Amino acid sequence: MRRLVVTLIVIAVMAATMGSVVAQAQSASAQTGGSQPIVGQPHCSPWHIAWYVSPGGYWYGWWWRWCYNPSLGPNNAWYVDWASWYWGGYAGPYFYPGYQYSS
Repeated sequence: MRRLVVTLIVIAVMAATMGSVVAQAQSASAQTGGSQPIVGQPHCSPWHIAWYVSPGGYWYGWWWRWCYNPSLGPNNAWYVDWASWYWGGYAGPYFYPGYQYSS
């Protein structure tokens, strides 16, 4: 029982602390118009879709974008952020499997 009480107190203190941090960040963002980036926050391009044809002849696409985060160091600052993918319809006999284009 004592461990449960201590655990609940720790959770309550953590929640109160995080709420305070989030409120301060939102307040700072509102004061600067949201234009100043947070340290460690990536700067990313708009999302694109890379279109591929599967070995079975069907379209599928990956959502991706370039991102830059200087806090990752000089060798890892630029990276590709890959998101979800989905299947499309039959590509037809004129497309070979593999990458086709990005939009």
